[in-house]
Amino acid sequence: MDPVTGNKKKWSEWADNGGLKKLNDFYGLEISRVDVGCRDDRITGLVMWTSQSHSPKDVRKAMTKICGGSDQDWKLVSNFSGKVGTYESPTVMCRYSHDEVNWELLYLRKE
Repeated sequence: MDPVTGNKKKWSEWADNGGLKKLNDFYGLEISRVDVGCRDDRITGLVMWTSQSHSPKDVRKAMTKICGGSDQDWKLVSNFSGKVGTYESPTVMCRYSHDEVNWELLYLRKE
């Protein structure tokens, strides 16, 4: 589900048609879980999880598709668990990080 073009109705239809069981591809990443936040009819945020087997570059590439900007706009930090990437614009805040098993992908639309 693309949060840029998605809305609550489209989210409900996607979930009703099998959701992640049938449609789990997110720009080349297999999503294992997703939580969606809606306000009125707009998607305001997504938290998704995918396997850590994907490279940080692949994760960043997929996130750039919905967050905007370019690969160079991401701020990259290494911490005890690995790479963390953040991107911020006037309209969105995005972040990816991982634990020992999964990447966590966060998209928040600024109000």
